[in-house]
Amino acid sequence: MKFTILNVLILFGITQSFITGCLILLSSKRKSLGNRLFALIILSVGLSLVPFFMGNSELVFRSPYLSLLPLDFSLFIFPLVYLFLYKFLKNSEARYKNCTGHFIVPSIFWVYGLFIWVLVSISPENKLGIIEDYFYLKISSIQIFAYLLICLFYTIHIFQLIKELDTIGLKATQKTHVKWFKLIVISLILGFALDFSSVLLGKYFGYWKGSPLDEWLGIPFSILVKLYYGILTYAIAFFGYNKLSQISFSDRRRNDQNFQKYRSRILEAVEEQRLYLDQDLTLSKLAVKTGINSTTISEILNTELKISYSDFINRYRVDEVKRRISINDIENFTLMALAEESGFKSKTTFYRAFQKFTNSSPKDFMKKKDLLNRKDC
Repeated sequence: MKFTILNVLILFGITQSFITGCLILLSSKRKSLGNRLFALIILSVGLSLVPFFMGNSELVFRSPYLSLLPLDFSLFIFPLVYLFLYKFLKNSEARYKNCTGHFIVPSIFWVYGLFIWVLVSISPENKLGIIEDYFYLKISSIQIFAYLLICLFYTIHIFQLIKELDTIGLKATQKTHVKWFKLIVISLILGFALDFSSVLLGKYFGYWKGSPLDEWLGIPFSILVKLYYGILTYAIAFFGYNKLSQISFSDRRRNDQNFQKYRSRILEAVEEQRLYLDQDLTLSKLAVKTGINSTTISEILNTELKISYSDFINRYRVDEVKRRISINDIENFTLMALAEESGFKSKTTFYRAFQKFTNSSPKDFMKKKDLLNRKDC
């Protein structure tokens, strides 16, 4: 193994990330979802440095089984950071039941890499043939493009979450955590920008020839990028472990007076202005109408009223349909037309919501009304 200062620094970062990540995952005191997400962030950054370390320390040349080992988890980093911040902001375990969608694209590339590595490990003498037959170089180029899109997409959404964090009530200690989150995000974005620049320079000038920037620096730019990531990984793992012990994902300060005021404003807007009649009423549109940010509305509905946004609006729409059936408005409209007039956009949504809030179908409800009317007569 070839040891240099660079290799030692990167090895320290990898080791620190592995130890810290495993300590968090195995600790009985740190089993919250937020802590596990942070551990996965650390492990993903650290593991993504392993292929470079093995190549630079010449371990790959000693063992063909290490060649093309799928340890680059860089595509997972930004989705994990987004979910970590989302957890801190929303504080809802339930919202993570369907979070697997964030990892579909990264997982596809990782599984493909694992497939290639297995083939090369089985037949190392046919490595070049496998790479050519299974379009490894072309897929790698597509992966670089996917990496760019994923990072840009999640960077935008991460900063939107940070902006929301600045608008909600936080304790003084949590405000320091927000600053720490921002520092991590900015550091990772800078690392992504440097890494992507290094890849583009390598593609354009050739990875083995070097670029004018390499000549100006006196050292390959790609090595400086990996050194940056090594130091960053060590810092996030070391300082993050201490910070994480201070973070509570459920202690956001809740100003009850403000919540009551916002709750009243939401109910007033929906009930008195009858906003539910708008078929295209979204959470964002309701936020504009009420002057309350969508995050706060969502939190009030979920924690105070114990109902999701869609159920909250659809319940009013079902009540409107029932009211109009009761006044015999059904004589002037078909059932579906009545539903559309009440705010429903699709027949499926209407029937599902009506069944949910009345425990009967619209037609059964009308039959019961007819029987009651006959008895009254």
